[in-house]
Amino acid sequence: MKNYEMRETETGVHIEGVPNAVKLVALQGKQAERLGHLALHRSDLRFVLECLAQINETTNEILREAAWRAAIVAFVKCFTGGGRRSQLHANSVYSGNAPAKSAFEYINNLRDKHLAHDENAYQQCHPGAIINAPGIVPKVDNIITLAISGVSLEQSAYNNLHQLATDAIRYVEGEYDRSVEGLKAALEKEEYGRLIERPSVSYRLPPASEVGRRRTGP
Repeated sequence: MKNYEMRETETGVHIEGVPNAVKLVALQGKQAERLGHLALHRSDLRFVLECLAQINETTNEILREAAWRAAIVAFVKCFTGGGRRSQLHANSVYSGNAPAKSAFEYINNLRDKHLAHDENAYQQCHPGAIINAPGIVPKVDNIITLAISGVSLEQSAYNNLHQLATDAIRYVEGEYDRSVEGLKAALEKEEYGRLIERPSVSYRLPPASEVGRRRTGP
């Protein structure tokens, strides 16, 4: 997998470091869509590892917890079905690795049952009444709530998520490279005139009005 520097031009996107290139053409179809999905997974998984790295850079517990939660959400996002992106499958990514599958289930449940939805015992609240001694008026001093939140940012969980993300990136990059080779082989068979007439790659930054809309491409 090779990374390129790029810059925006009036006609599209220019890729640096390829002196013989004359155009960056857009690709469509199932293979190209899968490649786009893999690239997005790779981006999210790299974000996971960066969040985990930042946890070790601060002693601020709020920032550590925020980075931990962001890492978990971004990681599980790659494995859950969505409207636009095909998901990774834990049985494929961690094939033959029972401990990894068990660690994945823990992280997945942590996201689904605690961070995204309040369903398990990791967060609780117990209302209670403070009762005064006999003869004291009023008998009830006050009503309070005892809130308890379980600690999930532990070294073992941290290590597991780091390894899961590392293994997932390795899997995604392997699939990405195979997709690239397949697309290149197919395009090499195409007549040059048809290749160069394909539309250029272009993009636009989404406005705030599109936050609730499903995108049409990868």
